[in-house]
Amino acid sequence: MLASLLTPAADAIEPSAAICLAWTLVCTALAWLVGRLLVPSHADAVPLETLALRLAAGITWLAGALAVAGLGRWNGLALLPLLLTLAAIWLRLRRSDTSPRESPPRSSARHDGETAGTAARPELRSLLMLASTFAVTYAGTWIWNDWTRDDHRIERLNMDLPSLAQLARGLPEAGVMSFWSGTLGASCRDFGETADLWYHWTPAWLVFGASRLSGMGEVNVLLFVVAPLLNFALVVVAAAAVRRLTGMPAWQCLAAGAASIVALSFPAMAETGWLLKIAPPGDLNAHVHTNLTYQFSYKCEALLVFAALLAWLRSGRVLAAMLLVAAAVSAPHTVASGGVIAGTLLAPALVRRDRAMAAFSLRCIALLLLGWALLHFLFSMDLPKAPGSVFIDLRPDVLLNNAWRTARSIATGVLLAAVVMPGLWHWCRSSKREAQMIGWLGLCALAGSYAAYQFLLPEGDRSHFTLYAHALFVLPLGVWGLAAIRRVWSSALLFLAVVTGVFDMAAARTNGPPRAITTTDLAQVKKFLAGRPWGYFAASDRFWWISDQAMLANLLGTRCIRLTPVETVDHAASSRFYGTARPEEFLPRLPDETDAAWALRFADKLGIHHIISTAEKPVPDSAIPRLRVAMQVPGLTVYER
Repeated sequence: MLASLLTPAADAIEPSAAICLAWTLVCTALAWLVGRLLVPSHADAVPLETLALRLAAGITWLAGALAVAGLGRWNGLALLPLLLTLAAIWLRLRRSDTSPRESPPRSSARHDGETAGTAARPELRSLLMLASTFAVTYAGTWIWNDWTRDDHRIERLNMDLPSLAQLARGLPEAGVMSFWSGTLGASCRDFGETADLWYHWTPAWLVFGASRLSGMGEVNVLLFVVAPLLNFALVVVAAAAVRRLTGMPAWQCLAAGAASIVALSFPAMAETGWLLKIAPPGDLNAHVHTNLTYQFSYKCEALLVFAALLAWLRSGRVLAAMLLVAAAVSAPHTVASGGVIAGTLLAPALVRRDRAMAAFSLRCIALLLLGWALLHFLFSMDLPKAPGSVFIDLRPDVLLNNAWRTARSIATGVLLAAVVMPGLWHWCRSSKREAQMIGWLGLCALAGSYAAYQFLLPEGDRSHFTLYAHALFVLPLGVWGLAAIRRVWSSALLFLAVVTGVFDMAAARTNGPPRAITTTDLAQVKKFLAGRPWGYFAASDRFWWISDQAMLANLLGTRCIRLTPVETVDHAASSRFYGTARPEEFLPRLPDETDAAWALRFADKLGIHHIISTAEKPVPDSAIPRLRVAMQVPGLTVYER
């Protein structure tokens, strides 16, 4: 009876708020139950901190287990549950490892009742605060991700999430973790993709598991189940870290945690024109920063990094180490950006002659490298880059020019991050060593990420260095510092940062007018396709695996792939870094062959029998004689070969 109430209709396209909320609660409870097995409690433990670590550990353990189940074999992500299980065994053998170094400040105890001995029976007020936090987080996530309209047309959300949802569908079918899994499915291995790549697959596996459990489509699961789950967990973990640093009342910590995943120092996406005037020539991408609410692909890594910081603040060194290694396994972004930040931290450590800071930096680097080594040597997983890609250009003139560009970028970055800089400086001036480390981490994240952007991976997507550093370190740690200052002016800056983040997300939420087709018509097309993949022609698009049509494919309950190369996208430097020319290598062109003829041969090779034409991505006239109309609804035509 309960299962039938929580299962959407087979032809449902639009999400049901009640069903999505119910499954979010189910997934949250499941993550907590798994986390409860992994992270033991103590008589003197703070419930908020215990909940935070359990959510982070439970979500990560489940993601790794789902990767093993989805592929039907051991793979690199199996390290996630393995690492956390080893940590759990250690924690139960050495209970003192997770006990807090010191009791929560008495000022906090007066406000939220989270004193020692209350872990087994949390106060009603604490439960109400968590319930309110969950409700606000869920409502905010729903509003931000909602693609539906009263007229049943489809909003064009300006994000990569539909492609990630398509990955969640294609990964088990492909049997390999590759960029191409979402578009090629079972044809992936024929395409030459036989080895797992190292990338942030964790959220895709969470979507896979929640979709199979709930029976909902992957994109709705991602937007309305997994996204609110991760946002809530991030808020709780951030709040627990703020509480450990400051001893503020729980409700203030929860507010600071929520602010840290929403706040921005400059509305880069909404005010690109102003950013062009401020940013040095050619460095625009280095200064386009987003928050964790927008940057879905970093949420799992942020959860692990924040949890590692929290465990470290509690003196849980072993748990902190395991969580950091798990963050490294989860995505190469953590190793690249985290390694850069930890390496940059050596500079102030040497200047200040701070041995503890230097040791902290070196331990972080060693743990991140351990994550890479485990993947590389045990599972042969490596970065998704084309052979021969340059890591760093060592020509003296290039190095000198990059040094100048780095100094210029750092100066610009400090100006753009001015709103949160007082928060970072507050930590640096603290009398507590842990708080000082937090401040220096934020400053080194800012400086080191710009240096990495200028010096490393000249052919790659370098913007991830600065995106990651700002989303996980500069903005959150700065916001925590502003909350800790507790002055009128710092509260005003914090409010400004939150408003800026909301404004930027709202302005960048959609990309053009809604689609002409309605969900009612899509239901007919979905029934006709019955899960079969389809292709489309395009004069402009994004990477092969980040399709403009991914949202449409998800709503139709299938996969899609672009059939024609797009010169400006597929042969750009960053595209070559990821090997986007593979389709033309896989199927070489015949002499004097047209794009349309090659596209139809490509469809034949992949076993694609249906091609969809829309107003934005029409089938060219030269291809139509070789196709027949299979079905047609307003705004969309399905052709059959």
